[in-house]
Amino acid sequence: MKRISLTEEELNEQKVTLKPVMGIQPETYIKYVYIFLFALAFFLVFFLPGIMKNGTYYQFTTTPDGASVYVDDMRLGATPGRYFVPRGMRTITLKTPYHEIWSEEVKVKGRIFGSLFLKKKGTLEVPLTARITEELTEEQLELTASWFSSDEGYTSQPLPPLMQDFLKANFRSSEDSETLNPEELKAYMTTLLRTASKGNAYRQWQEGFGLCASKGMVPGFGNLISGALEAASFLAENPGLMILLSQYHELPEINLPASAGTTSISFGPDGSLYQPLSSDPLRFIPMGTKNFSGEIKTLLLADREITKGWYFRFTQENPGWAPSAKDALKAQGLVDENYLSDWEVTALTETNQEPLRYVSAYAAEAFNAWFTEKYLSPSGMTAILPDEWEWQEIALANGLISRDRPSQKNLGALEAGSYLPGGLGLYDMEGNLWEWCRNGFGMNDSYMYNSLPQDAALLPDRAVRGGSWANTPGQVKPDTRGSQPASWCTAYIGFRPMLLF
Repeated sequence: MKRISLTEEELNEQKVTLKPVMGIQPETYIKYVYIFLFALAFFLVFFLPGIMKNGTYYQFTTTPDGASVYVDDMRLGATPGRYFVPRGMRTITLKTPYHEIWSEEVKVKGRIFGSLFLKKKGTLEVPLTARITEELTEEQLELTASWFSSDEGYTSQPLPPLMQDFLKANFRSSEDSETLNPEELKAYMTTLLRTASKGNAYRQWQEGFGLCASKGMVPGFGNLISGALEAASFLAENPGLMILLSQYHELPEINLPASAGTTSISFGPDGSLYQPLSSDPLRFIPMGTKNFSGEIKTLLLADREITKGWYFRFTQENPGWAPSAKDALKAQGLVDENYLSDWEVTALTETNQEPLRYVSAYAAEAFNAWFTEKYLSPSGMTAILPDEWEWQEIALANGLISRDRPSQKNLGALEAGSYLPGGLGLYDMEGNLWEWCRNGFGMNDSYMYNSLPQDAALLPDRAVRGGSWANTPGQVKPDTRGSQPASWCTAYIGFRPMLLF
Protein backbone atom coordinates (compact mmCIF):
# COMPACT_ATOMS: atom_id res chain seq x y z
CA MET A 1 0.00 0.00 0.00
CA LYS A 2 1.30 3.40 -1.00
CA ARG A 3 1.77 5.77 1.92
CA ILE A 4 0.34 9.27 1.47
CA SER A 5 2.45 12.04 2.90
CA LEU A 6 0.68 15.15 4.22
CA THR A 7 2.21 18.42 5.08
CA GLU A 8 1.57 20.12 8.44
CA GLU A 9 -0.64 22.65 6.73
CA GLU A 10 -2.71 19.90 5.18
CA LEU A 11 -3.02 18.10 8.52
CA ASN A 12 -4.32 21.25 10.18
CA GLU A 13 -6.99 21.53 7.54
CA GLN A 14 -8.38 17.98 8.20
CA LYS A 15 -11.94 18.03 9.68
CA VAL A 16 -14.47 15.46 10.95
CA THR A 17 -17.98 16.20 9.95
CA LEU A 18 -20.92 14.64 11.84
CA LYS A 19 -23.96 13.81 9.82
CA PRO A 20 -27.53 14.56 10.85
CA VAL A 21 -29.43 11.76 12.62
CA MET A 22 -33.07 11.43 11.63
CA GLY A 23 -32.94 15.00 10.41
CA ILE A 24 -31.51 16.33 13.71
CA GLN A 25 -28.40 18.37 13.31
CA PRO A 26 -25.26 17.42 15.27
CA GLU A 27 -25.14 20.64 17.25
CA THR A 28 -28.57 19.69 18.64
CA TYR A 29 -28.32 15.98 19.43
CA ILE A 30 -24.77 16.10 20.85
CA LYS A 31 -26.14 18.34 23.63
CA TYR A 32 -28.71 15.70 24.54
CA VAL A 33 -26.02 13.00 24.60
CA TYR A 34 -24.13 14.97 27.22
CA ILE A 35 -27.30 15.53 29.21
CA PHE A 36 -28.10 11.79 29.12
CA LEU A 37 -24.62 10.78 30.22
CA PHE A 38 -24.74 13.26 33.09
CA ALA A 39 -28.19 12.02 34.15
CA LEU A 40 -27.03 8.41 33.97
CA ALA A 41 -23.98 9.13 36.10
CA PHE A 42 -26.14 11.05 38.61
CA PHE A 43 -28.59 8.11 38.79
CA LEU A 44 -25.82 5.54 39.22
CA VAL A 45 -24.21 7.50 42.04
CA PHE A 46 -27.18 8.96 43.93
CA PHE A 47 -30.15 6.63 43.29
CA LEU A 48 -29.05 3.13 42.24
CA PRO A 49 -27.26 2.26 45.54
CA GLY A 50 -30.41 3.20 47.46
CA ILE A 51 -32.60 1.15 45.12
CA MET A 52 -30.32 -1.88 45.19
CA LYS A 53 -29.70 -1.73 48.97
CA ASN A 54 -32.55 0.08 50.63
CA GLY A 55 -32.56 -0.18 54.41
CA THR A 56 -30.82 0.83 57.62
CA TYR A 57 -27.40 0.10 59.07
CA TYR A 58 -28.12 -0.81 62.68
CA GLN A 59 -25.56 -0.74 65.47
CA PHE A 60 -26.53 -3.71 67.63
CA THR A 61 -25.46 -3.62 71.28
CA THR A 62 -26.40 -6.02 74.08
CA THR A 63 -25.51 -6.41 77.73
CA PRO A 64 -23.55 -8.62 77.88
CA ASP A 65 -22.07 -8.64 74.39
CA GLY A 66 -21.68 -11.75 72.26
CA ALA A 67 -25.36 -12.26 71.38
CA SER A 68 -26.13 -13.67 67.93
CA VAL A 69 -28.08 -11.26 65.68
CA TYR A 70 -30.80 -12.72 63.44
CA VAL A 71 -32.98 -10.85 60.96
CA ASP A 72 -35.84 -12.92 59.59
CA ASP A 73 -34.06 -16.10 60.79
CA MET A 74 -30.83 -15.20 58.97
CA ARG A 75 -27.80 -14.78 61.21
CA LEU A 76 -25.87 -11.57 60.54
CA GLY A 77 -23.20 -11.81 63.26
CA ALA A 78 -22.75 -11.07 66.94
CA THR A 79 -22.96 -8.04 69.19
CA PRO A 80 -21.51 -5.48 69.28
CA GLY A 81 -21.59 -4.91 65.54
CA ARG A 82 -23.10 -2.87 62.70
CA TYR A 83 -25.19 -4.79 60.18
CA PHE A 84 -27.43 -3.82 57.25
CA VAL A 85 -31.15 -4.58 57.68
CA PRO A 86 -33.34 -4.35 54.52
CA ARG A 87 -36.31 -1.99 54.48
CA GLY A 88 -39.72 -3.29 55.58
CA MET A 89 -41.19 -5.15 58.54
CA ARG A 90 -38.40 -7.33 59.91
CA THR A 91 -38.20 -9.78 62.80
CA ILE A 92 -35.04 -9.04 64.75
CA THR A 93 -33.88 -11.70 67.20
CA LEU A 94 -31.02 -11.60 69.72
CA LYS A 95 -30.03 -14.74 71.58
CA THR A 96 -27.29 -16.44 73.56
CA PRO A 97 -27.14 -19.85 75.27
CA TYR A 98 -27.61 -18.19 78.67
CA HIS A 99 -30.40 -15.63 78.15
CA GLU A 100 -34.04 -15.37 77.27
CA ILE A 101 -34.45 -14.90 73.53
CA TRP A 102 -35.22 -11.27 72.65
CA SER A 103 -37.34 -10.91 69.49
CA GLU A 104 -39.30 -8.00 68.10
CA GLU A 105 -41.02 -6.87 64.90
CA VAL A 106 -39.31 -3.69 63.68
CA LYS A 107 -40.37 -1.38 60.85
CA VAL A 108 -37.09 -0.68 59.10
CA LYS A 109 -36.84 2.50 57.07
CA GLY A 110 -34.50 3.23 54.20
CA ARG A 111 -33.06 6.02 52.06
CA ILE A 112 -32.99 6.01 48.27
CA PHE A 113 -31.30 9.32 47.45
CA GLY A 114 -27.64 9.69 48.42
CA SER A 115 -27.39 6.44 50.38
CA LEU A 116 -23.88 5.93 49.02
CA PHE A 117 -22.72 8.94 51.04
CA LEU A 118 -25.41 9.35 53.69
CA LYS A 119 -26.27 5.84 54.93
CA LYS A 120 -29.43 5.41 56.97
CA LYS A 121 -28.29 4.50 60.49
CA GLY A 122 -29.99 3.24 63.62
CA THR A 123 -29.14 1.79 67.00
CA LEU A 124 -30.59 -1.10 68.96
CA GLU A 125 -29.48 -1.53 72.57
CA VAL A 126 -30.91 -4.45 74.55
CA PRO A 127 -30.15 -5.53 78.16
CA LEU A 128 -30.52 -9.31 78.03
CA THR A 129 -32.19 -11.28 80.81
CA ALA A 130 -30.08 -14.24 81.95
CA ARG A 131 -31.71 -17.55 82.83
CA ILE A 132 -28.82 -19.57 84.24
CA THR A 133 -30.63 -22.65 85.48
CA GLU A 134 -29.15 -25.62 87.30
CA GLU A 135 -29.49 -27.75 84.17
CA LEU A 136 -27.77 -25.12 82.01
CA THR A 137 -24.96 -24.73 84.54
CA GLU A 138 -24.31 -28.46 84.63
CA GLU A 139 -24.36 -28.70 80.83
CA GLN A 140 -21.96 -25.78 80.41
CA LEU A 141 -19.73 -27.05 83.19
CA GLU A 142 -19.49 -30.47 81.59
CA LEU A 143 -18.49 -28.96 78.23
CA THR A 144 -15.78 -26.78 79.76
CA ALA A 145 -14.54 -29.49 82.13
CA SER A 146 -14.29 -31.93 79.22
CA TRP A 147 -12.06 -29.49 77.39
CA PHE A 148 -10.04 -28.70 80.52
CA SER A 149 -9.20 -32.37 81.09
CA SER A 150 -8.66 -33.24 77.43
CA ASP A 151 -5.58 -35.21 76.45
CA GLU A 152 -5.86 -34.33 72.76
CA GLY A 153 -3.87 -31.09 72.84
CA TYR A 154 -5.22 -27.59 72.69
CA THR A 155 -4.09 -26.68 69.19
CA SER A 156 -6.47 -29.29 67.80
CA GLN A 157 -9.28 -28.48 70.25
CA PRO A 158 -9.58 -24.72 70.63
CA LEU A 159 -12.02 -23.79 73.39
CA PRO A 160 -14.81 -21.39 72.51
CA PRO A 161 -14.95 -18.71 75.20
CA LEU A 162 -17.58 -20.71 77.07
CA MET A 163 -16.27 -19.99 80.51
CA GLN A 164 -15.87 -16.23 79.99
CA ASP A 165 -19.25 -15.88 78.25
CA PHE A 166 -20.94 -17.83 81.02
CA LEU A 167 -19.44 -15.64 83.74
CA LYS A 168 -20.18 -12.42 81.85
CA ALA A 169 -23.80 -13.52 81.53
CA ASN A 170 -23.90 -14.16 85.26
CA PHE A 171 -22.66 -10.65 86.16
CA ARG A 172 -23.60 -8.30 83.29
CA SER A 173 -27.23 -9.14 82.54
CA SER A 174 -30.39 -7.20 83.43
CA GLU A 175 -31.50 -6.85 87.06
CA ASP A 176 -34.31 -9.41 86.78
CA SER A 177 -31.92 -12.14 85.62
CA GLU A 178 -31.68 -15.57 87.19
CA THR A 179 -28.00 -16.07 88.05
CA LEU A 180 -25.74 -18.09 90.32
CA ASN A 181 -25.47 -17.21 93.97
CA PRO A 182 -21.97 -16.88 95.51
CA GLU A 183 -21.91 -20.47 96.78
CA GLU A 184 -22.96 -21.87 93.41
CA LEU A 185 -20.38 -19.71 91.67
CA LYS A 186 -17.66 -20.94 94.03
CA ALA A 187 -18.66 -24.56 93.37
CA TYR A 188 -18.52 -23.89 89.63
CA MET A 189 -15.02 -22.35 89.78
CA THR A 190 -13.54 -24.91 92.15
CA THR A 191 -14.96 -27.80 90.15
CA LEU A 192 -13.28 -26.49 87.01
CA LEU A 193 -10.01 -26.16 88.88
CA ARG A 194 -10.27 -29.86 89.69
CA THR A 195 -10.19 -30.67 85.97
CA ALA A 196 -7.55 -28.22 84.71
CA SER A 197 -4.63 -30.32 83.49
CA LYS A 198 -2.89 -28.15 80.87
CA GLY A 199 -1.45 -24.65 80.69
CA ASN A 200 -4.25 -23.21 78.57
CA ALA A 201 -6.83 -24.56 81.00
CA TYR A 202 -5.11 -22.79 83.90
CA ARG A 203 -5.03 -19.54 81.93
CA GLN A 204 -8.72 -19.84 81.17
CA TRP A 205 -9.45 -20.54 84.83
CA GLN A 206 -7.40 -17.56 86.01
CA GLU A 207 -9.21 -15.27 83.57
CA GLY A 208 -12.50 -16.56 84.93
CA PHE A 209 -11.26 -16.03 88.49
CA GLY A 210 -10.50 -12.40 87.56
CA LEU A 211 -14.03 -11.95 86.21
CA CYS A 212 -15.46 -13.32 89.45
CA ALA A 213 -13.28 -11.03 91.56
CA SER A 214 -14.35 -7.99 89.52
CA LYS A 215 -18.00 -9.16 89.24
CA GLY A 216 -17.77 -9.35 85.48
CA MET A 217 -16.06 -6.00 84.92
CA VAL A 218 -12.53 -5.31 83.71
CA PRO A 219 -10.50 -5.89 86.87
CA GLY A 220 -9.34 -2.67 88.54
CA PHE A 221 -6.62 -2.24 91.12
CA GLY A 222 -8.98 -2.95 94.01
CA ASN A 223 -10.34 -6.06 92.31
CA LEU A 224 -6.84 -7.34 91.65
CA ILE A 225 -5.89 -6.85 95.32
CA SER A 226 -9.12 -8.54 96.45
CA GLY A 227 -8.57 -11.42 94.02
CA ALA A 228 -4.96 -11.81 95.14
CA LEU A 229 -6.00 -11.97 98.81
CA GLU A 230 -8.71 -14.51 98.06
CA ALA A 231 -6.30 -16.58 95.98
CA ALA A 232 -3.68 -16.42 98.76
CA SER A 233 -6.24 -17.68 101.28
CA PHE A 234 -7.26 -20.48 98.95
CA LEU A 235 -3.64 -21.51 98.35
CA ALA A 236 -2.92 -21.45 102.09
CA GLU A 237 -5.61 -24.10 102.51
CA ASN A 238 -4.28 -26.07 99.51
CA PRO A 239 -0.48 -25.73 99.49
CA GLY A 240 -0.09 -28.43 96.88
CA LEU A 241 -1.65 -26.06 94.35
CA MET A 242 1.35 -23.74 94.53
CA ILE A 243 3.09 -26.01 92.05
CA LEU A 244 0.06 -26.18 89.77
CA LEU A 245 -0.71 -22.46 89.64
CA SER A 246 2.87 -21.23 89.35
CA GLN A 247 3.88 -23.45 86.44
CA TYR A 248 2.15 -24.32 83.19
CA HIS A 249 2.86 -27.98 82.71
CA GLU A 250 1.20 -31.34 82.85
CA LEU A 251 0.75 -32.80 86.32
CA PRO A 252 3.40 -35.29 87.38
CA GLU A 253 2.37 -38.76 88.48
CA ILE A 254 1.02 -38.53 92.02
CA ASN A 255 1.68 -41.41 94.44
CA LEU A 256 0.24 -40.75 97.89
CA PRO A 257 1.92 -42.64 100.75
CA ALA A 258 -0.14 -45.17 102.67
CA SER A 259 -0.26 -42.82 105.66
CA ALA A 260 -1.67 -39.87 103.70
CA GLY A 261 -5.03 -40.15 105.48
CA THR A 262 -7.26 -38.39 102.94
CA THR A 263 -10.33 -39.59 104.86
CA SER A 264 -11.05 -40.29 108.53
CA ILE A 265 -11.81 -43.99 108.15
CA SER A 266 -10.56 -46.07 111.09
CA PHE A 267 -10.12 -49.77 110.42
CA GLY A 268 -10.39 -52.87 112.50
CA PRO A 269 -13.38 -52.61 114.88
CA ASP A 270 -15.13 -55.84 115.71
CA GLY A 271 -18.58 -56.17 114.23
CA SER A 272 -21.01 -58.58 112.69
CA LEU A 273 -20.81 -59.42 109.05
CA TYR A 274 -23.90 -58.79 106.98
CA GLN A 275 -24.91 -61.53 104.54
CA PRO A 276 -28.11 -60.62 102.69
CA LEU A 277 -28.78 -64.19 101.52
CA SER A 278 -27.51 -67.32 103.25
CA SER A 279 -27.58 -69.08 99.89
CA ASP A 280 -25.14 -66.60 98.29
CA PRO A 281 -21.52 -65.98 99.33
CA LEU A 282 -21.75 -62.15 99.10
CA ARG A 283 -20.95 -60.64 102.50
CA PHE A 284 -20.48 -57.10 103.79
CA ILE A 285 -17.55 -56.62 106.17
CA PRO A 286 -17.27 -53.75 108.69
CA MET A 287 -14.51 -51.36 107.65
CA GLY A 288 -14.69 -48.72 110.37
CA THR A 289 -16.27 -45.28 110.58
CA LYS A 290 -16.19 -42.02 108.67
CA ASN A 291 -17.38 -38.50 109.34
CA PHE A 292 -20.05 -37.55 106.77
CA SER A 293 -20.79 -33.82 107.16
CA GLY A 294 -20.50 -33.99 110.93
CA GLU A 295 -22.28 -37.33 111.30
CA ILE A 296 -20.25 -40.44 112.10
CA LYS A 297 -21.24 -43.38 109.91
CA THR A 298 -20.18 -47.01 110.08
CA LEU A 299 -18.99 -48.48 106.78
CA LEU A 300 -19.34 -52.03 105.52
CA LEU A 301 -17.90 -53.00 102.14
CA ALA A 302 -18.94 -55.92 99.92
CA ASP A 303 -16.29 -58.61 100.07
CA ARG A 304 -16.54 -59.13 96.29
CA GLU A 305 -17.83 -57.50 93.13
CA ILE A 306 -21.53 -57.76 92.33
CA THR A 307 -22.22 -60.84 90.24
CA LYS A 308 -24.48 -61.52 87.29
CA GLY A 309 -26.66 -63.57 89.62
CA TRP A 310 -27.33 -60.55 91.84
CA TYR A 311 -27.96 -58.26 88.88
CA PHE A 312 -30.28 -60.91 87.40
CA ARG A 313 -32.40 -60.66 90.58
CA PHE A 314 -32.42 -56.86 90.15
CA THR A 315 -33.57 -56.97 86.51
CA GLN A 316 -36.27 -59.53 87.29
CA GLU A 317 -37.88 -57.01 89.64
CA ASN A 318 -36.89 -53.95 87.56
CA PRO A 319 -37.53 -54.76 83.88
CA GLY A 320 -36.67 -51.16 83.00
CA TRP A 321 -33.02 -52.18 83.51
CA ALA A 322 -33.24 -55.52 81.70
CA PRO A 323 -31.20 -56.09 78.50
CA SER A 324 -34.39 -55.62 76.45
CA ALA A 325 -34.65 -52.03 77.78
CA LYS A 326 -31.23 -51.03 76.44
CA ASP A 327 -32.55 -48.71 73.72
CA ALA A 328 -34.71 -46.75 76.17
CA LEU A 329 -31.86 -46.50 78.69
CA LYS A 330 -29.49 -45.43 75.95
CA ALA A 331 -31.87 -42.67 74.84
CA GLN A 332 -31.77 -41.31 78.42
CA GLY A 333 -27.97 -41.32 78.44
CA LEU A 334 -27.84 -43.95 81.20
CA VAL A 335 -26.00 -46.69 79.26
CA ASP A 336 -24.27 -47.16 75.93
CA GLU A 337 -24.60 -49.70 73.13
CA ASN A 338 -22.65 -52.38 75.06
CA TYR A 339 -24.97 -52.58 78.08
CA LEU A 340 -25.07 -56.20 79.34
CA SER A 341 -23.74 -57.32 75.97
CA ASP A 342 -22.28 -60.55 77.40
CA TRP A 343 -25.59 -61.74 78.84
CA GLU A 344 -27.17 -64.96 77.71
CA VAL A 345 -30.46 -64.52 79.49
CA THR A 346 -31.64 -68.10 78.99
CA ALA A 347 -28.52 -69.38 80.78
CA LEU A 348 -28.49 -66.87 83.66
CA THR A 349 -29.69 -67.79 87.14
CA GLU A 350 -29.67 -66.11 90.54
CA THR A 351 -26.72 -68.29 91.56
CA ASN A 352 -24.38 -67.17 88.76
CA GLN A 353 -21.07 -66.04 90.32
CA GLU A 354 -19.47 -64.34 87.29
CA PRO A 355 -18.70 -60.70 88.09
CA LEU A 356 -21.08 -58.28 86.43
CA ARG A 357 -19.53 -56.40 83.48
CA TYR A 358 -20.82 -54.09 80.73
CA VAL A 359 -22.63 -52.02 83.34
CA SER A 360 -22.69 -48.22 83.71
CA ALA A 361 -22.27 -46.17 86.88
CA TYR A 362 -25.93 -45.19 86.59
CA ALA A 363 -26.94 -48.85 86.49
CA ALA A 364 -24.78 -49.53 89.55
CA GLU A 365 -26.55 -46.74 91.44
CA ALA A 366 -29.96 -48.08 90.39
CA PHE A 367 -28.96 -51.51 91.71
CA ASN A 368 -27.89 -49.96 95.03
CA ALA A 369 -31.24 -48.15 95.37
CA TRP A 370 -33.08 -51.45 94.79
CA PHE A 371 -30.78 -53.32 97.19
CA THR A 372 -31.37 -50.69 99.89
CA GLU A 373 -35.15 -50.89 99.60
CA LYS A 374 -35.33 -54.69 99.39
CA TYR A 375 -32.71 -55.80 101.91
CA LEU A 376 -31.73 -52.87 104.13
CA SER A 377 -34.85 -50.85 104.95
CA PRO A 378 -35.48 -52.41 108.40
CA SER A 379 -31.82 -51.95 109.41
CA GLY A 380 -31.54 -48.29 108.43
CA MET A 381 -28.51 -49.03 106.24
CA THR A 382 -28.02 -47.52 102.78
CA ALA A 383 -26.09 -49.03 99.84
CA ILE A 384 -23.92 -46.62 97.84
CA LEU A 385 -20.75 -46.77 95.77
CA PRO A 386 -17.57 -45.96 97.69
CA ASP A 387 -15.75 -42.83 96.62
CA GLU A 388 -12.28 -43.44 95.26
CA TRP A 389 -10.51 -42.16 98.42
CA GLU A 390 -12.47 -44.47 100.68
CA TRP A 391 -11.72 -47.26 98.20
CA GLN A 392 -8.01 -46.39 98.26
CA GLU A 393 -7.66 -46.49 102.05
CA ILE A 394 -9.57 -49.74 102.28
CA ALA A 395 -7.43 -51.28 99.53
CA LEU A 396 -4.26 -50.22 101.37
CA ALA A 397 -5.53 -51.72 104.60
CA ASN A 398 -6.65 -54.90 102.84
CA GLY A 399 -3.22 -55.33 101.25
CA LEU A 400 -2.31 -56.40 97.73
CA ILE A 401 -1.44 -60.00 97.07
CA SER A 402 -0.28 -59.82 93.47
CA ARG A 403 1.88 -62.91 93.96
CA ASP A 404 -1.30 -64.93 94.47
CA ARG A 405 -2.88 -63.68 91.24
CA PRO A 406 -1.37 -64.87 87.97
CA SER A 407 -1.95 -62.92 84.80
CA GLN A 408 -5.56 -63.01 83.61
CA LYS A 409 -4.93 -61.61 80.13
CA ASN A 410 -5.66 -64.99 78.53
CA LEU A 411 -8.41 -65.87 81.01
CA GLY A 412 -10.61 -62.76 81.20
CA ALA A 413 -12.66 -61.98 84.30
CA LEU A 414 -12.97 -64.92 86.71
CA GLU A 415 -15.71 -65.77 89.17
CA ALA A 416 -15.93 -63.37 92.09
CA GLY A 417 -13.67 -64.53 94.93
CA SER A 418 -11.51 -66.82 92.82
CA TYR A 419 -8.25 -65.71 94.49
CA LEU A 420 -7.24 -65.37 98.12
CA PRO A 421 -8.73 -62.44 100.06
CA GLY A 422 -6.63 -59.65 101.62
CA GLY A 423 -6.16 -58.83 105.28
CA LEU A 424 -9.69 -57.41 105.66
CA GLY A 425 -11.29 -60.38 103.91
CA LEU A 426 -11.92 -58.50 100.63
CA TYR A 427 -11.48 -60.22 97.28
CA ASP A 428 -10.24 -58.70 94.02
CA MET A 429 -9.35 -55.22 95.24
CA GLU A 430 -6.64 -55.60 92.64
CA GLY A 431 -7.56 -57.06 89.28
CA ASN A 432 -10.56 -58.88 87.86
CA LEU A 433 -12.55 -55.65 87.17
CA TRP A 434 -12.10 -51.93 87.64
CA GLU A 435 -14.79 -50.69 90.02
CA TRP A 436 -17.08 -47.67 89.68
CA CYS A 437 -16.77 -45.01 92.38
CA ARG A 438 -19.40 -42.44 93.30
CA ASN A 439 -17.29 -39.30 92.82
CA GLY A 440 -16.56 -37.42 89.63
CA PHE A 441 -12.98 -37.53 88.35
CA GLY A 442 -10.88 -34.36 88.59
CA MET A 443 -7.27 -34.28 87.43
CA ASN A 444 -6.16 -32.35 90.54
CA ASP A 445 -8.24 -34.19 93.11
CA SER A 446 -5.21 -35.77 94.80
CA TYR A 447 -4.13 -32.25 95.80
CA MET A 448 -7.55 -30.80 96.43
CA TYR A 449 -9.83 -33.55 97.71
CA ASN A 450 -10.56 -32.09 101.15
CA SER A 451 -11.47 -28.61 99.89
CA LEU A 452 -13.62 -29.26 96.83
CA PRO A 453 -17.11 -30.64 96.15
CA GLN A 454 -17.06 -34.27 95.03
CA ASP A 455 -20.45 -34.26 93.30
CA ALA A 456 -20.20 -36.73 90.44
CA ALA A 457 -22.80 -34.84 88.41
CA LEU A 458 -20.50 -31.81 88.09
CA LEU A 459 -17.82 -33.61 86.05
CA PRO A 460 -17.92 -35.42 82.71
CA ASP A 461 -16.14 -38.58 83.94
CA ARG A 462 -16.56 -40.89 86.92
CA ALA A 463 -13.61 -42.26 88.90
CA VAL A 464 -12.77 -45.98 88.70
CA ARG A 465 -10.25 -47.92 90.80
CA GLY A 466 -8.57 -51.32 91.09
CA GLY A 467 -7.50 -52.52 87.64
CA SER A 468 -8.96 -55.39 85.63
CA TRP A 469 -8.13 -58.77 84.16
CA ALA A 470 -6.40 -56.95 81.29
CA ASN A 471 -3.79 -55.44 83.65
CA THR A 472 -0.74 -57.47 84.66
CA PRO A 473 -0.36 -58.21 88.40
CA GLY A 474 1.13 -55.26 90.27
CA GLN A 475 0.54 -52.82 87.39
CA VAL A 476 -2.39 -51.10 89.14
CA LYS A 477 -1.66 -49.91 92.69
CA PRO A 478 -4.10 -48.69 95.37
CA ASP A 479 -3.48 -45.07 94.39
CA THR A 480 -3.75 -45.62 90.63
CA ARG A 481 -6.63 -43.50 89.39
CA GLY A 482 -8.77 -44.11 86.32
CA SER A 483 -11.82 -42.46 84.77
CA GLN A 484 -14.65 -43.32 82.40
CA PRO A 485 -17.84 -41.53 81.27
CA ALA A 486 -20.58 -42.68 83.64
CA SER A 487 -22.69 -44.13 80.81
CA TRP A 488 -19.97 -46.39 79.40
CA CYS A 489 -20.40 -50.14 79.67
CA THR A 490 -17.19 -52.10 79.05
CA ALA A 491 -15.71 -55.55 79.61
CA TYR A 492 -13.33 -54.11 82.21
CA ILE A 493 -15.59 -52.39 84.78
CA GLY A 494 -17.93 -53.67 87.51
CA PHE A 495 -18.76 -52.45 91.01
CA ARG A 496 -19.08 -53.37 94.68
CA PRO A 497 -21.49 -51.59 97.07
CA MET A 498 -20.67 -50.01 100.41
CA LEU A 499 -23.20 -49.89 103.24
CA LEU A 500 -23.63 -46.91 105.57
CA PHE A 501 -25.47 -46.74 108.89
